[in-house]
Amino acid sequence: MHGNESRGHFRSALAGALIGGLLTAALPALGAVAGDPLLLGRTNTINSRTTLSGSPATSLRVVNQAAGATALDLQVQPGSAPLAVNTSRRISRLNADYLDGRHAADLLRAAAARTANAPNVNGDVLTVEVVAPAAGLLIMEGSVDVLGVTRDVLNCALRLDGAQVAGTGRSIVVHDTTASGGTDNGSENCASGGGIAVTAGAHTVAFEVGALDAGTTGLGEASLWALFVPFDGNGAAPAG
Repeated sequence: MHGNESRGHFRSALAGALIGGLLTAALPALGAVAGDPLLLGRTNTINSRTTLSGSPATSLRVVNQAAGATALDLQVQPGSAPLAVNTSRRISRLNADYLDGRHAADLLRAAAARTANAPNVNGDVLTVEVVAPAAGLLIMEGSVDVLGVTRDVLNCALRLDGAQVAGTGRSIVVHDTTASGGTDNGSENCASGGGIAVTAGAHTVAFEVGALDAGTTGLGEASLWALFVPFDGNGAAPAG
């Protein structure tokens, strides 16, 4: 009799455990409540702020000993900032990959060239190529030293992708004659600069000389540089 009762109690307990387990499995996992401890190795969910406050040199340190792994991963919804601070003080060795949503390669592109002896012919003195990552403004400047033994009137200008940049044409007079019949200079410098809106892609900038009398006038030191800036003309970052 006692053996039958024991077996009956065991079967009842087993059935109760099975039913309880099924009911528990069917219920959703309950989130933590304020005051619960942090469970390591698990996802902790709570809709209240957790504040760690103290006065040591470092309040919280996270160390990841796996090679190539990060120590901290902050995940937010699109458009939300992943981090907030209460100071504008510079943080040593904290490198930013983007500035206002742009990579460093999207902000500035520069190219420059120089020569001690420019070609003594009409045409391009120097050329450079700039690859614009987006629409923006291309700022450029070129100059060349001009040496002459007789009067010569020549010009210089900047060209972009084969077309002269408006407003960059310059004219100079070398070895001019004064009112008394003397000469007031045997050398000059022809220089020009300007800016122009460009589209994304590769652009060739050239500094050219025209109307040069190569028999009496020679070219010397020359330089050319171009700088791309992402700017659409109204102070806003260009689209794209």
